[in-house]
Amino acid sequence: MKTLAGKMACGLLALQALFALPAQAWEMNGEKMLLIEPREGSPIRLGTIVFKPAGALTQFEIKLDHQVFKD
Repeated sequence: MKTLAGKMACGLLALQALFALPAQAWEMNGEKMLLIEPREGSPIRLGTIVFKPAGALTQFEIKLDHQVFKD
């Protein structure tokens, strides 16, 4: 690793490791709000997503609030 290319590759690997630390997965369990944020105005709550563990997998159910949708 005495060459410039070797040092650059080592530096890039270190940067990737540094940026990967905050990218930890959140636990997919429970209920989360489903929001849309328009450019102007307040966020609009479209419904919820319910996550349920199912062995090695995760099931989910989307519950929409149909009152906020308009034709």
